[in-house]
Amino acid sequence: MVITLKKELMIHSHKTVDGRGVRVEITRGPCIGIENVKHVIIHGINIHDCQRRVGLVQIPPTLASRGKAGCSEDEHECSGDAVNIKNSSHIWIDHCYLSNCTDGLIDVNHASNNVTIFNSRFTNHVKVTKRQGHNTEQEWNKWRWTSKRDLFMNGAVFVSSGVENGEPAYSLTQKFRVVKASLVLALTSSAGPLPA
Repeated sequence: MVITLKKELMIHSHKTVDGRGVRVEITRGPCIGIENVKHVIIHGINIHDCQRRVGLVQIPPTLASRGKAGCSEDEHECSGDAVNIKNSSHIWIDHCYLSNCTDGLIDVNHASNNVTIFNSRFTNHVKVTKRQGHNTEQEWNKWRWTSKRDLFMNGAVFVSSGVENGEPAYSLTQKFRVVKASLVLALTSSAGPLPA
């Protein structure tokens, strides 16, 4: 299924966009906007060739009535990102394929937090993820970017930052065994667009 949007697909809180079982492509137009929401999952979607476009953007009714949406019913320029996350929390993006967009592939900005990007593939772009916003140095100095048991190939690197010995945000009853990154292909062979 190939979807070309005329305006950004604005995702509401507590929603899942799930592409399992079918090949879903969002392409050649505005793509996904996540703004002023929480608890969103995007799984198994192929998002590529997103474009900047000026047009009306749908606002979730709950946000419009409170005047909290960052977009209005006036003309709005869509960013050209595959996924644009603003002022949102508890966002999970996994097993997605993102490629070749006008701006970045994933932008996380304006006080967004608890964003997880997991087992996705990024190609044909120089700005894969961009984290930006208006936080003070005192705030962003506390941020922690880590990578545990991830597999980096073809010269890819990850630079950790922040406090190294932070405690996990889960209790011992939620603990589970983590397997080696080399097993990812076997464990996810039918989970989404990652190649087998």
